[in-house]
Amino acid sequence: MEIVAVGMQDYKVMGVDRFYVKLGPDLIHTFDVFKDGKVVQVSKEPLTDMLVTSSIEKFNACFRVVPPVPVQKTSELPGFLGAFEILNDTQVRHRPAR
Repeated sequence: MEIVAVGMQDYKVMGVDRFYVKLGPDLIHTFDVFKDGKVVQVSKEPLTDMLVTSSIEKFNACFRVVPPVPVQKTSELPGFLGAFEILNDTQVRHRPAR
């Protein structure tokens, strides 16, 4: 399981950010992650890599995480709020722990 894209909304103001998590080959689901620790699966059906790429490149709905960040379970996602830095118009990277 790995985080392949993130919305990068201002979770401190909005209270939430969106994570695209790859659960298996061509099996990506979106999760809203709230600053109070709540994690809610948004997608009812799995998304394809192509759809995520379209969300990034055509609709600017999120950023691709380079390289993807491994997670063991979705309950770990709140720990990644605000943990990414923008590299360019389409990519972010996990900021090293300080």
